Order: sequence, then C-alpha cells, then structure tokens
Amino acid sequence: MARFVCQPNSENKPQIVDDPIPDQFASDRAGGRIKERKPMIALIGFGSAGIVWALLNFGFRAWEVPDVGEPLDREAFHAKLQTDNDNAGALAIHQAITRLDQRNAAWLESMAEAARLPAGVLELPRKDGLAASLNHLSGCRSLTAELLVAARAKPPGPAFEHLAQILALSRNLRNKASLESYLAGVKTEDEALDGLDQWLKNKPSADQLGRVLEELNRHARETPPSSSCLLNECYRSGGALDNPVIWIFAGPGVAGGMTERWLVGSIAVALESPWESKRKTRLWQLVWAGLFRGIETPHWELPAATQDPPTERKATSKILQGWLPAATGPGANLTRADVIRLVDASWLADDRLFCSTATLRNAATRARWRVDATRVAIALSLYRIDQGKPAPDLQTLVPRYLPAGLPADPYSGQPFRYQVGPLPWHPFIRLDTAIVWSTGPDRIDHGGRRQGGEFSDDDARWAGGDFDLIKLVPHWR
Repeated sequence: MARFVCQPNSENKPQIVDDPIPDQFASDRAGGRIKERKPMIALIGFGSAGIVWALLNFGFRAWEVPDVGEPLDREAFHAKLQTDNDNAGALAIHQAITRLDQRNAAWLESMAEAARLPAGVLELPRKDGLAASLNHLSGCRSLTAELLVAARAKPPGPAFEHLAQILALSRNLRNKASLESYLAGVKTEDEALDGLDQWLKNKPSADQLGRVLEELNRHARETPPSSSCLLNECYRSGGALDNPVIWIFAGPGVAGGMTERWLVGSIAVALESPWESKRKTRLWQLVWAGLFRGIETPHWELPAATQDPPTERKATSKILQGWLPAATGPGANLTRADVIRLVDASWLADDRLFCSTATLRNAATRARWRVDATRVAIALSLYRIDQGKPAPDLQTLVPRYLPAGLPADPYSGQPFRYQVGPLPWHPFIRLDTAIVWSTGPDRIDHGGRRQGGEFSDDDARWAGGDFDLIKLVPHWR
C-alpha cells in the first residue's frame, strides 16, 4: 500500500512522491476493517438461521395435520336449502303453531296439509356459526300433545290420521335440522308410535290396518337420515370456524373460557396467522371427516369399542365419541390417539365446533328399529287376517305388504328374527302370539327371550346380558 507526500527535490523545488506505508501498518488497518465486518456477518447468519427455524416450525405446525379436504361444500349446501316456494310442509307447520292459540279447527287443517307434503326445514341453519334459536320446538311439542288428545277422542279411522300427522311433524323436525331439533323429532316419533300401540288395542279392521301400514312404509321412506342432521351441524360449524370470538375460550364465565379478557383478541388474531389458520382448518376437516365416517358406517360394521387414552380436556372426549379413522387416503396414518393429542393441544377442543355423533347415531338407530319392527309386525297381522294363519316366514310378506322388501335389522344388518308361540320364556302372553326381534346394540341374537328396550344403546348391561329388542305382533280373535 502507498501514500503520496510533498517534499523538495534536488533543486529545492517541492514535488509529490509516492511514499510506501510500512506493511505492519497496512495490515493493521485491513484487519480493523475485517474485525468490523465479523459481527455483522454473524448477525446476518444468526438471523438467517432464526428465519429458517421459524419457517420450519411454523410450516411443521401447518403440515403436521394432513389435508383431508372439505367435508362439505357449504355454498352448495346453502343453495339447496328449501326456500318458501319449496318449503311448504314446514310453512304449514309454522302456520299450525300460530293457529293453535285460536282454539279452532284451523290448525288441524294446517297439520293435515303438512302431512300430505314432503318434509321441509323448520329452521334454516345460520351461516355465521351461531346456534339455532329452536323457537319452533315448544310449538311442536304443543302440536303433538293436542294431536294425541284429538286421536284419543275419535274413532279408529280419523284417530290414526292425527297419528300420521305427528309422524309428519317428526320428519320435519329432523330434516336438515340441528341436533336438538333432530332429537326432538325422534321423541315426537316415539309418541306417535306409543299412540299407535294404544290405537291397535281397539281391534282395527283390515282396511284400517292397511292404511296404517301404507303410512308407516311412507314414513320409513321419507324420514331424513341422521346424516341430514350432521350436514346441518357441519354447515353451522364452518361458520363458527371462521369466527373464533364465539368459541368457548372467548366466552366469559363459562367452563374453558379465558378469565383474562385481554387475551381473547390476541388468541383470535394468532389463529388467523397463515400457519395457524391452515392448521386449525385442517384439524377441523380431519375431525369432521371422521364424524361423517362414524355416522355413515352401518352399526354392524363398527369396530369393537376400545379404551381411549386419557384426554386433557373433557370436550375432546365428547367430540371424538363416534369418530372413526380413515382406512385409506389422506389421514390414514393417524390413529385415534393421534387425533386426541392434536385436538387436546388446540383451541378446537370446543364442542360448539362439532356435533355429538354418538348421541345422534344412537337415537337414529333405535328409532329406525322401532319403525321397521312396527312395520313388520303390522304386516304380519294383516297376513294373518287375510290368510287366516300366521306367516310361515318374513319373506312371505314381500311384496304385497312390504313392496320395498324386508327391512334389515339396523343393528346386525340381517333380517329381523321372527317366531310364533308358544313361547315358554314369555309366560304372560298368549300361546299363539308372534314376536319380531332385533339383536340390539350388542349384535348377538339371544333368541328374543329378554326385552332390552328400556336400555340405551350405550348401556353397559348390553355387554353382559342376554337382551334383544322385541316387538309383539298384534293379534285379535
């Protein structure tokens, strides 16, 4: 390295010359610049490493949960919801509720109209994720009570028409409905069938029995399946997913709610970060996919119950009752324990975001058994009246009495069991009485010896007892 200085020449005149700097001073200055750069390089290196670490971790949070796809096309579902033009059945029921207070026969006219029409939607699901108002339930309970009173006061023919109207009411309560409304529809159906059992004690004619069977066959065809309710709940839940401020953690004074109110907004904002938004959406889809599998799988194909690992939150256990893992495709590598861990560690451990499919399945399956067993029993009664003797087997009922074929036992997937007396294990019924029975939730045929109808599907007594679900076949001499 060199420097330029001014010094006199041989003639004593100033001139500029190149004066080299000693090497040790040059190296000292260069070293100083290198030393100045090292902290900056280190800082850049550490910053880059931090960015890579963050990207890997945040990316892992998003990609740890597999993408199983949308469980429901919400826009298509909303587009198919009945409007006023094609929701006449539900509108007739709302009209009957309004007219009920007038204490005249106008409400009966509305119910007769509703019974002739396809099932409608009594309350449209909310797009914003808020729970259904269920304002129609009290009115429907009043309609059921009044129809039962009217049925008891009339001769068998007109009386059954009121029972048929209660069955129509139950279908409307279950069509694309919330879980609460669906369960109310099942209860309404039970009350109609209880009324039918009383009606049958009046020794109806063959024509009247034929009308009953015709209506029961229609009811079996048109009753909305449990998946109809689950679609409604999934649609509502999709709106709630996009609105974290209505989740339980944001609710003041509720179990699972945040006591520090200032944290609610921070959590809601954090959930909208790209990686957290992706993670919550994928986890929500993963859970809903398993809930749909649980509802759509026939009872006889359900895996044997196993003991779940303990959950950190009660909501996690409640949400995943009835959840089934995927057998193939995205998510097939995740076990039930994996999903429990993922839900437990998330803000999605919130039963407002999901539906209790175990409750829904149990109610729907038991209701299906009762309707189908009643249909078969009425068909057997008609056969005995027409032929003067009991049917030799159930297949004899097809197609004259059961045009769509024999219904399958919703628990075992096999035909219902059937036997004509004497039945020594039932000493208090007539010797020529016939019975129809289902295996019940345990899927084991115990010969129709002990009635388990008073036990719910998840009652522990099914596992250790010899119970079946038994239906007596009406018979009059």
